Amino acid sequence: MHMRSTHPFGDLLSRMRARKPGLTQAQLAELTGYDPSVIARMGLGQKDLTGPQARERILRIVQVLDQTGVLNGVEEANALLEAATLPPLFAGNYVEAELMQQLALHRRAAPDSDLYRPSLPRHNLPAQLTSFIGREQEIAEVKQFLTRPAHTVPQARTRPQARLVTLTGPGGVGKTRLALEVAGALLDDFGDGVWWVPLGSLTDPALVAQTLINTFGLNHQTKGSKQSVLVDYLAKRRLLLVLDNCEHLVDTCAELTAHLMGYCPSLCILATSREALQVPGEVTLRVPPLTAPHPASAEAAFLADQNRVMDFDAVRLFVERAQVMRPDFGLTTANTSAVVHICDRLDGIPLALELAAALLQVLSVEEIAARIDNRFTLLKGGYRTVTPRHQALSNAVDWSYELLTSAEQILLARLSVFVGRWDAEAAEAVCSDDGELKHHDVLSALRQLVNKSLVSFDEPPSGTTHYRLLKTIHEYATEKLQERKEHRMLKDDHLKYFVNVAETANRQLATREHDAVTNRLIEQQDELQAALN
Repeated sequence: MHMRSTHPFGDLLSRMRARKPGLTQAQLAELTGYDPSVIARMGLGQKDLTGPQARERILRIVQVLDQTGVLNGVEEANALLEAATLPPLFAGNYVEAELMQQLALHRRAAPDSDLYRPSLPRHNLPAQLTSFIGREQEIAEVKQFLTRPAHTVPQARTRPQARLVTLTGPGGVGKTRLALEVAGALLDDFGDGVWWVPLGSLTDPALVAQTLINTFGLNHQTKGSKQSVLVDYLAKRRLLLVLDNCEHLVDTCAELTAHLMGYCPSLCILATSREALQVPGEVTLRVPPLTAPHPASAEAAFLADQNRVMDFDAVRLFVERAQVMRPDFGLTTANTSAVVHICDRLDGIPLALELAAALLQVLSVEEIAARIDNRFTLLKGGYRTVTPRHQALSNAVDWSYELLTSAEQILLARLSVFVGRWDAEAAEAVCSDDGELKHHDVLSALRQLVNKSLVSFDEPPSGTTHYRLLKTIHEYATEKLQERKEHRMLKDDHLKYFVNVAETANRQLATREHDAVTNRLIEQQDELQAALN
């Protein structure tokens, strides 16, 4: 019979475990929070033992061995790292420095002494059944904010610590999945664990605090308010709390977050929401769509090079999800143009791409590309296990739309009259009226649409901020404008405004402002062409 040989790391780990009767490989896996197969493969040298993730896993194993009383100080911790061909503990890293200090306190004359202390669960993160693609920059940025020591003086081009980071972005862009990926990567940075609190299914704001109490198993605590019960539990814990889908409960989440952070100095919070919580000290990070190639710039040579096309995260996601539906699917010279078109038309939004890939059960990729502009009737039928708003693209946008005020809904519909980018002056002139949305109300409503991730913006070198709608949001807003029966009126107002822009520019071209006027006309050429048409 062929016996699998252990790796030096696995051999040393087994000898250390043997000091504590009952500390099996399975129990070690449970205490570390890792899958038993991960521990087994590490012991056999079949899983990478040299990269950053491997070091994080081994440090977590060191922590558990110390907690269970079988590790004899820093030297033995370094012996495990050395067996994995990793550098010893590094005092310049504040996480490892804390571990070194703890290990120094636990130097034991008898490594097999009975000092076992059962370890509490360290997280409740749900297992992910599909691959995670891209977002390396976003993951690194969130980790940097949440783990930098508070006492560190920020240097040039570095980030200070933030105890509250909120991931914002339009529906379906992948905020929840990104938060889960970050949370899993931070398990070793929070001694009291990482705790996931999904709020998407709640409708009563009063249940937010109760949901946190349920998460930590504090239902037996009956004295005091729910907030005081949470403060008593969290005040002395180094813990990461992940609040997912806060947008429909944003006022309550903001109030509770501010209260907990005020009384719990070691608590960090990662939130996902379509708008910021607007709490002091909050850092807001917009989650962008996945990178996608633009068909207009995808020349024949580019389309013929599948490796270049697969460098775009949107393409990689579509292809991987397509292979779940059809294992024989692959990117070819014949279908690359259709895949690029789908990724571009869907703005690189992960939810939309996954719903499109699911259609390969009944349509070819070329047929999907031909129908993709009818996205809201086409992209339905997501996984039964996800929330209803993630089972269809229209549901995801409806969710955001229904959270808007009346003025914000009106403005969003009217903004669809712009075909490209516009500035605040254009929005005020074209979208206002004398009744429902007055001129002086437009800027305030526009600001809220930006805050709620329905309008994107950028600031060109000219200093004038320009706004735009993602193609998916533009199509949705166009349908709302047609429902309001304002499409013809808005087209007329758009024409009048840009005729005036062109006439004013014509007079100014003969002045010293010639260059500035020319640049403004170039920036507005899509709208001028639409008005001309």
